[in-house]
Amino acid sequence: GLWRATPCGGEVTEVECQTSDGEEGVSFCLQVSGEEAWTACTVDPACLPGESSDNGCFGTYCAYDGQHLVEHAWAVEGECGTPLVVVLDGEPLGYEPVSGADFDLTGRGDCLGTDWPTVPWLALDRDGDGVISGGRELFGEGWIMASGTDASHGFEALIELDADRDGMITAADPAFAELVLWSDLDGDRRGALRELT
Repeated sequence: GLWRATPCGGEVTEVECQTSDGEEGVSFCLQVSGEEAWTACTVDPACLPGESSDNGCFGTYCAYDGQHLVEHAWAVEGECGTPLVVVLDGEPLGYEPVSGADFDLTGRGDCLGTDWPTVPWLALDRDGDGVISGGRELFGEGWIMASGTDASHGFEALIELDADRDGMITAADPAFAELVLWSDLDGDRRGALRELT
């Protein structure tokens, strides 16, 4: 099973211990089904009891698998479909009404008219054709993960590009230089080279 890692007495309680390899580590006291339980001795725990993040339609929480603390990710299906946009310099996010041009936002071949953000999409020209042509090149549910499955949301897609696993996409990650911001300047719903920065 997997339980939410609730600290004993509401406060994180840890004791120093020695792992089976002889390394110095820590063990945490948790409340599991009304009983106290201690985690296995760990040098570098994945998370701390009680830690969590909630971004509305996805997040994480620290969980206990019966031995160790693990970071458990969750998402509400269908709630995070819109690809990521980037707000610069406090520019307000707004939406332009549906125009005559359609776009395959989901990446499934369904070209639809839709409201359009007034701030740029975060995109990656995955097929190298110089155009952002559909949701498969935007960070959202249309993104196909390395595993071949669709991303649950844009942040899951972006995490795949975090090569050094530091929790950020920076110049240290090879894909960073390939990321673009797309503002559809002419309203044709095709991310032409001149619209990508």
